Amino acid sequence: MTEDSSSPDYDAVWSRTQTTDPILQSGSVADQRARGLSEEYICWVRIDDDAVLDALSPLRSELGSIPGVSLDDEDTLHVTLKLVGFGPSESGEKPDEITAETLDTVADRIEDVTADIDPFDVSIRGLNAFPSVVFAEPHAHGQFRCIHDRIRSLDDVPRFQYEGDDYVPHVSLAHFETTAGFERALSWVEQNRAVDVPTTTISAFELVSLPLTEYALDDVEVIRRVEL
Repeated sequence: MTEDSSSPDYDAVWSRTQTTDPILQSGSVADQRARGLSEEYICWVRIDDDAVLDALSPLRSELGSIPGVSLDDEDTLHVTLKLVGFGPSESGEKPDEITAETLDTVADRIEDVTADIDPFDVSIRGLNAFPSVVFAEPHAHGQFRCIHDRIRSLDDVPRFQYEGDDYVPHVSLAHFETTAGFERALSWVEQNRAVDVPTTTISAFELVSLPLTEYALDDVEVIRRVEL
């Protein structure tokens, strides 16, 4: 089956990244923390299929040996479907801040609006990079975009940069700590674009709360698990 028109152009992403300055990990959430925010709410699909993780493991080992590159935790590898908002700051004045009461309602509406979506297969077919991360390309015949658009259509869910037509499903594998690390990683990715990873089936996604710091699986609070 070929990808449909809602699938991202990963080759275009790769071309743009090679002519863009890096975004280093040290500044990635600085703006949110400066606003007094401590957590974000996202809908994600966590990658927990052992066959997929085993196939990615040697690639992650090579990537992690590159100076200036920081590996993401294997236990929290995921595809972000949609950033839903942030936990309220003390002022609570921004439209992208969501109270606990509103979050419960949003979770209900997310579950309702995706109720007719069935489980679907995903195949990781390549490695790629944004200016901020090295990532694996999850191909799902437009299903990630479908869920993204459904959630984004809800009135209570704020909209952010890199959504809609700019949304690119990805599994972040590592972040850049230095400009030299970015350059070394891009050179490595160029030699390892094609990968052989087993297909997996996605049967659920989660609305979770994540701290705006480095985190492990124990730091993740699952607010709602939505079965497909």
